[in-house]
Amino acid sequence: MEMPTLHGEISNCDTIFFIAADENYFHRYAIPLIKSIKASFNYHIHFHLYNPSDFTKSYCKSTGIGYSYEYFDFKAIERAFQFYKIPPFNQEFIRRRSKMIKSLDNMGKLYNELIKTYYACARFIRLYQLISKPTYIIMLDTDSLVRKTFELPSKDFDIHIYEKNDKSHINYTQHLASTVFYTGTEGSYNLLREHAMLILDEFNKDTYYWFLDQETLDVCIQNYRKNPLEKKFVDFDMDLDSYIWCAKGKRKNMEIWIRESLQFHSLP
Repeated sequence: MEMPTLHGEISNCDTIFFIAADENYFHRYAIPLIKSIKASFNYHIHFHLYNPSDFTKSYCKSTGIGYSYEYFDFKAIERAFQFYKIPPFNQEFIRRRSKMIKSLDNMGKLYNELIKTYYACARFIRLYQLISKPTYIIMLDTDSLVRKTFELPSKDFDIHIYEKNDKSHINYTQHLASTVFYTGTEGSYNLLREHAMLILDEFNKDTYYWFLDQETLDVCIQNYRKNPLEKKFVDFDMDLDSYIWCAKGKRKNMEIWIRESLQFHSLP
């Protein structure tokens, strides 16, 4: 799969909040997130947009939000779709297929999972392509809220990221990318490049799959100075003392999340 043309550029700032979103997610979650960041920080905010409308681009311009964008044609996933539709008898590709679809699921789910995979993975490639020098990056998911001011984690490490032990593999540690601090060191810049190249290689071969961004990060991060991020920076349980809330999946329907999100919606 050939990635679409990248439009736009990123500001030449020392510290940047970086988020990626398609049109639907931007309009559902980006505005309270943007306002929550601005309520606590003066750092530049940059969105990478998938298939944005003119309205979305105008909103970013009018509110001082930096943005880059691309127009992704869903037909680009067709080769990968056909490959995983009837995969070769290979344990690795059977494992990859199982990340996206079970035996009783319909093929429509597989198609949608591949589109989601592109969005989830492309943000790491685009971030590396947009950054021309080591820069302190706070990468967030769009369905997040910054609830209070905090000190940026130390540059003594290349990356600060939340770690989770996999219950099925006792010696395997997942690195959850809902909140990531790339600290602007040479090491963090090299990590961005290495991670992006691993994902891009799978894109070029049409062998990408759901969880690719996660698994490639788990591999290459071992070569860099990493530090486990405290839960208060990536809180799925939404404790009142936390800095950043993350509303994955059904958590978006929780009353506490809806109430908090509406508070930021009401800010100017």
